[in-house]
Formats: sequence, structure tokens, C-alpha cells
Amino acid sequence: MLKIPSGKILALLLLFAVFAATSALQITLQDQRKRCLRRKIKEGETLTGQVVLSGLEEDRIRFYIEDFYGSMVYHSDNKRDFSVKYTAPREGEYKICFHSYDYFHKIVSFDFRIGEKAGHVEPEVVNEAGNLVKEAYQKMQYVLRNQGFQHAREQAHRKVMYEAEDYIKWCGGVKLVIILGVFGVQLFVLTSLFSRKKNISSMI
Repeated sequence: MLKIPSGKILALLLLFAVFAATSALQITLQDQRKRCLRRKIKEGETLTGQVVLSGLEEDRIRFYIEDFYGSMVYHSDNKRDFSVKYTAPREGEYKICFHSYDYFHKIVSFDFRIGEKAGHVEPEVVNEAGNLVKEAYQKMQYVLRNQGFQHAREQAHRKVMYEAEDYIKWCGGVKLVIILGVFGVQLFVLTSLFSRKKNISSMI
């Protein structure tokens, strides 16, 4: 019977955990809207995470946390890429909110964790191989999360480009209509003028 070393088993488990733990959530913001989510945090627990924004004027937002009394206990303004760290002084349900300052379309990608970080392994429980795998896992987690953020940013920029292209086409159409209208008026004025001169000449 084939035996798999315990170090390799730990490596496989941690690698599977990477794909389960690194998917960032996304929400969209526009028209000066506010989007919030609720998280229950115990006393002394720490909320940590990373936030990345994509879109036009992507830094024009406010991020903030409200406690169960409705008081703002944490905020960050006008940043497109930032880290979050907040320790709850009391247990309760907290609101995590994003508020856009303008009407432009934005995508907010975020990854929040409460308590210990995912993949944390106590040193006394693992051997040297386990510690090496833990380090590799943390690096892979960081890389995969950043890839997700980059993909979201590219999608937002592509959407902005398409919207700008449609706007340019619309402006071009309006300009063409105006030019044709001006040309029609000028043609009408010249035709009327020549017709009037012809009538005067015939009378003479």
C-alpha cells in the first residue's frame, strides 16, 4: 500500500485551501450610491482586509465602518488601493460601507477577514516542511488575490472605454445633424436670394 508522507498531505491541504480562501468579493458603485454589508465581530477581534477600486475617478469614494449605534468608528477617503485593520472594542454587528462621491461607474473588489488570518498554523504543531508550505501558501494567496483585483480593474477600464466610444459616436451624429441643418439653411438663403434677383431683373 502506497504511503504519502504527512508533509505532502499538509501541502496538498493548504494548496486546496488557497482556492477556497482567495476569491475576492466585488460590488459596483455609481450615481453617488452607498453600499453596505454587515458583519458580526466579537469583542477584541480584528477585521483585516484589502480594498481595490477600478473605474473612472476610482479614488472618489469613502470607506467606513459603523458600529451598532450608528457611529462611524473607522474611515478611509480618496484611495484606490488600501488595507483595512480595525479591532472591535465591543461585540456586535458592524456595518462596512462604500460611498461614491460622484456618478461614475466603479467596481470595488475587497477581501475581509475576521480574527486569525486564513491559513494560520501554530508553529508547535507543524514541522519544518509545514512551515515552508505555509509560507508558500501565503505568497500564492497574495498573488491570486492581486490577479483577481487586476482582472476587475481591466473589466472596469474596458467598460469605461466602451462608454466613451458610444459617447463619441453620439456626439459625432449630433454634429453631423447640425452641419447638415446649417448647410440646408444656407442653401435655402442662397436659393431665395438668387430667385429674388432673377425676379427683379425680369421686371426691369
